[in-house]
Amino acid sequence: MKRIFIGIKISLSPDLQQVFNRLKIKLKDEPIRWEAAEKWHITLSFVGSVLPEQLETVCEILQQVCEEQSVFSFLLKNLSFFKRRGEPAVVFIDVEKRDDLVGLATQIKNRLHTAGIRTNPGFNPHVTLCRLKKLKNKPAFYELMDQMSETSAQIINVQKILLYESILKPGGSEYQVLKEFNFS
Repeated sequence: MKRIFIGIKISLSPDLQQVFNRLKIKLKDEPIRWEAAEKWHITLSFVGSVLPEQLETVCEILQQVCEEQSVFSFLLKNLSFFKRRGEPAVVFIDVEKRDDLVGLATQIKNRLHTAGIRTNPGFNPHVTLCRLKKLKNKPAFYELMDQMSETSAQIINVQKILLYESILKPGGSEYQVLKEFNFS
C-alpha cells in the first residue's frame, strides 16, 4: 500500500523566498520543523493509503482530468498560520482561491469518489512553510506574523499536477513523485 496525495509543485519567487528566509531567522530560537523547498506544494486532494489496483484507478482518473484541463494561473501571497487546539501549528503562504483551481480540486475529488476512492473533505489551498511545536514566546510570534503577514504576490502558472507518495518517517514525512500529469 502507498499513502498518496495529488498536488501542484511550488517554487517560491525571490521575494517570497526572502520572506521565508527572514521568517527562519526571526524564529530561529523556536522549536520548529521547516519544510524543505523540494516539499513545497499545494495539495489538491489527499487520498491516503491505497491498494495497487486503486493506485492504477487514481492514475487513470488523473490522466482523464488532465486531458480535459487547460493551463491556468493563481496567486500566492500573504503569510498566515493555522491553529491546532488553540495553539499556532502551521505557518503557510496563502493561495488565492481561483475558480479554476477550486474546480480542478473538486473535479478530482468527485471523480475519485465516483470510483469508490475516498479523499479528505474540504479544500484549503496553501503552501506549508513550517510546523510549530510548543512556542516559547507566543506574543513575539503573533507580533512577527502581524508584521510579516502581507507579502508580495507571485503568479503560479499551472500546467500539470503530480501524484505524490507520502512516506512517514520519525523526522517528518518524505515525498516522492510517482507520476506527472500534463494538461492538454
